[in-house]
Amino acid sequence: MMSTDGGDLRVALVGGGGWFLQRAHAPAWQRIERRRDLGFRVRVVAVYCRAGVSTERARKRLGAWGRRLRWFDEFDALLTDGEVDVLDVALPIPVQPVFVERALAAGKSVISEKPAAADPRACAALLALLAAAPPACAWSVLENWACKPGVLRVLELLEGGAVGEPLSYAVDLIQPLRPAGEHAMPGDAGRDGVSAGRGWRQPGAYAGYHLLDVGVHVLRALRVWFGDVESASDARVDGGGEAGSARLAHACDARRLSGRFRWSFAPDERGPARAAVVISGPRGRIEWRMDDNTLTVTAADGTPAPRAAACADAPAAAEGGEGGEGVERLHADGWVCGGVRAALLDAARHSAHILGLLPTPAGAHRTAAVEAARDTLVVDAILASAAAYGARAEPERARAPLCAGGSLGGAMGTWLAHAPQRVVCANERDVADALAQIERAGARCVVVGACHSWAPPHAGARCAWLHVHGLRWAHVLPFSPSSPSSHGALVRAGAGMRLSELGAVLRAHGLCLPSVPMHLDATLGGALCCGSHGSSLVHGSLADLVTDVRIVTADGRAAWLHDGGAACAHGEVLAAARVSCGVLGVLVAAELSVCPIYAVRRGAQRVPLRTAQDVAALLALAASHEHAWVHWRLGEDDAILSTLSRQPEQQASSVADPTAADERGVKPYDGLNWFGHGTADAQLPPDGTGADEAADDKDEEACTRAHGPPARSTAAARTAWVSSEYALPLARAPDGVAALRAALGESHRGRLVELKFVGPPQRDTLLACNSGAPQGACCFNVWWRTRAEHAADVVRPFEVAMQRLCATPHWGKARALPPGYVGRVFGARAERFCKVSRALDPGGVFAQPWLTDAQAEASVANVAGIVRTEC
Repeated sequence: MMSTDGGDLRVALVGGGGWFLQRAHAPAWQRIERRRDLGFRVRVVAVYCRAGVSTERARKRLGAWGRRLRWFDEFDALLTDGEVDVLDVALPIPVQPVFVERALAAGKSVISEKPAAADPRACAALLALLAAAPPACAWSVLENWACKPGVLRVLELLEGGAVGEPLSYAVDLIQPLRPAGEHAMPGDAGRDGVSAGRGWRQPGAYAGYHLLDVGVHVLRALRVWFGDVESASDARVDGGGEAGSARLAHACDARRLSGRFRWSFAPDERGPARAAVVISGPRGRIEWRMDDNTLTVTAADGTPAPRAAACADAPAAAEGGEGGEGVERLHADGWVCGGVRAALLDAARHSAHILGLLPTPAGAHRTAAVEAARDTLVVDAILASAAAYGARAEPERARAPLCAGGSLGGAMGTWLAHAPQRVVCANERDVADALAQIERAGARCVVVGACHSWAPPHAGARCAWLHVHGLRWAHVLPFSPSSPSSHGALVRAGAGMRLSELGAVLRAHGLCLPSVPMHLDATLGGALCCGSHGSSLVHGSLADLVTDVRIVTADGRAAWLHDGGAACAHGEVLAAARVSCGVLGVLVAAELSVCPIYAVRRGAQRVPLRTAQDVAALLALAASHEHAWVHWRLGEDDAILSTLSRQPEQQASSVADPTAADERGVKPYDGLNWFGHGTADAQLPPDGTGADEAADDKDEEACTRAHGPPARSTAAARTAWVSSEYALPLARAPDGVAALRAALGESHRGRLVELKFVGPPQRDTLLACNSGAPQGACCFNVWWRTRAEHAADVVRPFEVAMQRLCATPHWGKARALPPGYVGRVFGARAERFCKVSRALDPGGVFAQPWLTDAQAEASVANVAGIVRTEC
């Protein structure tokens, strides 16, 4: 639709109650409205707010300028308004694509905030919609760093040869985000003192979290300077995107250039905030401090380089001076608003040209939607590399046959060069569609959750990683006296729900899981498939709480198993599915038994561990507490027993704050009690990692057991972490202690071994660590740091010692199993499991990611023919 009002481009603001629209967009539009040299005139004519409270806030903030605008509270009314040409959409990432889609479908031109959408598939769908829209319909994405003065000034210096041909770069974006009301990032506090802070940014709302929301700015700058990203590697991502690092490779002309990008927005980030990029070349280096807007150019000999003249788009000096020899102080480049007006102007010019208000294009379209979509591809590649344990991932479109199609030259997604293809599923329909594509491609499938497993990744050919990402829901079922739960209370939850999120839902109902695994960032589906557990001889594993599961089988059908809906004639599907190892189907939901919240008090004491009698006494002591676990350093004759003792029922409700203990140390049990402010950790001596690794201790201080597996380092890392676990029936725990003391007491002296306990099985489960252990099980867990080149070998002696005792492996921990081992240790239960597997997946679609080689895989797949001996 073309404006007929004398060459005016008429703009409506969508999301007028939003902080960023009020803070950045509205002031920029007011200045653009005053421009008379554009060849057309810009007029903001309307505002749309989604809620009444947003409208009132926006009216107050926009003041006299806002009073002349027309206000809408119905989006459909805005879409049909003939006096509006362009919609400026600034809404939260999870909801913004819906508004963009509706606007494009209505034939309106759109300027939307970055990112283009939450993932490449959504971007591809919107680009396809744009391609099918009327010719007079444009879509620009306001990535203000495409027009940011600092970015353009660095580009000018690079093109002018300030450092020669760039060789490498390093970017640090370390900006802890604090709660709203506190200054979170440079220049992030408005005149009213309100900070953008976390606000509507919530973990899990979309893949990538702060990497997609804030880190994408840096990715655009890197693409402006060095061209498209060819691959991401050595990536690690913590907190769903709150922190992490990656190595990115670019193709600069005929050369290859790579650099490191490290980011963290975690509120508990240690060390000073830093936002800087350093680019190095044979003639010197450029350092741009984004937090204080200073730019320093240094020659190869370390002396300040002469300052080159700045272009009009990248003003170099503030009015107050230069800031020192070789230092430029950039103005008009605030952290929040820098480049916003230029980006809006770029988008407005493009819209005006499409609408026929400008006869010729107004130069390069820096805010093109397709460029913003390519930014999301880089984010997707980083997440894919992290999910594949640092494997190289390429954000290429033509090589992604399993991902949904779109624009950008073919199917849009990320290809893992040294790991399987990756498909993200947000719901059951996505799962069924992905399985259908995998079957058509003749490929196999590995189901993954939050990628916290320590098991080596499956890297077979033509194998897809199916991420169950969006299944994050939970609701407590009404109480029923006839409930199969011994506690009378049940909860159903999606497999993508993290254990921490599930715990929060239960706490709101005064409930909890009786025993919670120690790593709360794992998804429910992943924890169940791996056989995760807490540490209690009173309670069993997480699988023992499962009363029903819902799976999507290889043929795409979904069913709750307790109702007999699965295509299996053996009558024990649920027993197999409680610990499915990801080979029966895609677990999409589970029903678990829960109990009222109870109170615990933490304690710790040293106990002897010299003889079999000492171990027996330790087990008796552990059984007298609700939860207990042991830290034992190899080579020592005693250990530390940490306990959570159940307190009287009336004390559970006396602690109002679930995050803090009362004056007696009593705290509700919530899964966070494992590694809190207890005394046991303080008694532990330093980790025996060896003198050659002592220098790495400070770098790894933040990697505590409270946060699960530690952050993986980047390519230059000197150390790595590895974890492995095996379980023995409780009566054989003394044998396990004796075997480890004999095999590792000297060679691994000082390294920590953790003893965890799992109570007797409460439900029939075929491949759990306590299956076939009527008194319960003792789990021997190691979590060791070593030099990177030794990571594959450091736990091998531990495994050999445990395998000689026919201990059962933890499916989510690192291991190397000899041929036939699974059949020997699980016996008839393994044969029963494989019967169910063959019935549910006769075509063998689901790969075996929990086993490390083809022989081990065959030991499960063909267990019926090799179960000959028992340990």
